[in-house]
Amino acid sequence: KLYWRFMTHSRRTHLNNHLIDLKLKDRTVMDFLFGKKKVSPEEQVKGWTDKIRSEQRQLQRQIRDIERSERGIEAELKKHAKNGDVGNARILAKSLANSRKAKNRIRVSVAQMESIKMEMRTQARTAKLSNTFEVSTRVMKAMNNMVNMRTITETMRGLEKEMLKVLSKLFPLLCSLSTHSDGGRRVS
Repeated sequence: KLYWRFMTHSRRTHLNNHLIDLKLKDRTVMDFLFGKKKVSPEEQVKGWTDKIRSEQRQLQRQIRDIERSERGIEAELKKHAKNGDVGNARILAKSLANSRKAKNRIRVSVAQMESIKMEMRTQARTAKLSNTFEVSTRVMKAMNNMVNMRTITETMRGLEKEMLKVLSKLFPLLCSLSTHSDGGRRVS
């Protein structure tokens, strides 16, 4: 550590860069030997949205810088207009118009990035949902393979026949009961 403190700045940065290169090379060797770590789609989308968000912040900073310079240009423009310096005032007005156009273009870029972010989230959720449907389809297929439809239909037909026999025996009984409760009159 003491040696590190007394090293010149250029040597330290050179050493740091060399260490970073070694780490990257080691990582690629590890990737070659053991394969890259599988990154889930959700993690990929999260990484991409983080990068887009940082780009958006950088663009917002640029917009603030442009607005700051616009205020200075406006003050200069007013000063030149007050003094009657039309040539310089015209140049500053053009510069102001160009900076406003640039600011609007940057705002459009920020909005497009937000749209891309939302689209990526939607795509990831759709992929997750389709994966869920795929899994449920596999489960349904397995259930269908486990259940033998022939035996179920045969059982259902047997139950239907038995129920018809019971109903055919009960129907005359129910009819006779209904004639007794109506006072002997038959209702059709």
